[in-house]
Amino acid sequence: MHNPDSLLTKVLKGKYFPESSFLESGAKTGASHGWVSVMAGKAVLEKGFGYLVGNGENIKVWTDSWLSPSKLEAPIGPPTLDNQNLLVADLLHPQSN
Repeated sequence: MHNPDSLLTKVLKGKYFPESSFLESGAKTGASHGWVSVMAGKAVLEKGFGYLVGNGENIKVWTDSWLSPSKLEAPIGPPTLDNQNLLVADLLHPQSN
């Protein structure tokens, strides 16, 4: 959702992913044909996604594909209870990232 302040974005977020981000959303039972199509397109896009890490404050270590945009790589796990919600920012040195 490129423009979070647009009416369309607010309506779609309120209906289909009120408690999560677009990338964490899925197709719900009874969703419109338009939304089902958006979800199909999202699945294709996710295969090629990578992250520009920056400060890492929005990237989840264990669930986001942030290590390599060209191949699926993941940290060696599983995560402990203490670090299930660990962000990439938590791994970076605060002064130098």
